[in-house]
Amino acid sequence: MSEQQVKSKPWYRYPIVWMVIGLPLTAVVGGIHLLFLVSNDPNDVIQDNYYKEGLAINQRFAEDDLAKSLGLTADVSVSGDTMRIKLVGPSQPFLHFSLFHIKDSDQDIAGALAQVTGSGNESEYVYSFKEVPVGRWYLEIKGDDGNAHKVWRLKGRLDLPLKGSVTLIPAEN
Repeated sequence: MSEQQVKSKPWYRYPIVWMVIGLPLTAVVGGIHLLFLVSNDPNDVIQDNYYKEGLAINQRFAEDDLAKSLGLTADVSVSGDTMRIKLVGPSQPFLHFSLFHIKDSDQDIAGALAQVTGSGNESEYVYSFKEVPVGRWYLEIKGDDGNAHKVWRLKGRLDLPLKGSVTLIPAEN
């Protein structure tokens, strides 16, 4: 050989080799991680019957509009295992409510709220939980217009345990 011998480095000493290997390897590891997350924590918020849900959206808008026209608002407070709702608007003997868990539909709670007090334009309703819910929930309260022909709805988000109260107002469409 000549006096100038070319000393070659081993392949693993070249940074470009690690970039060529590292980028696809990172994508594979990330994909496996996402597959693990999806298989262990399915998202129950996605509706299976999305077409029917899409058709019912106009009915929900009508419920929100009726709540707005009746001037309804509700203050929700949770202390211990008791949820209290103070409704400002037409008094009703009972209301229906649903608490939707943000991830797990098996934890959803639904029931009737019994009227405890009512004077004039303000009523109070109470519900006692069997188990106190914790975490992020969506609350939906439904009632009728007094003639049982039209249903109104108030909805909002609760982060339990609740500090203070949350005011629900009709949704803007």
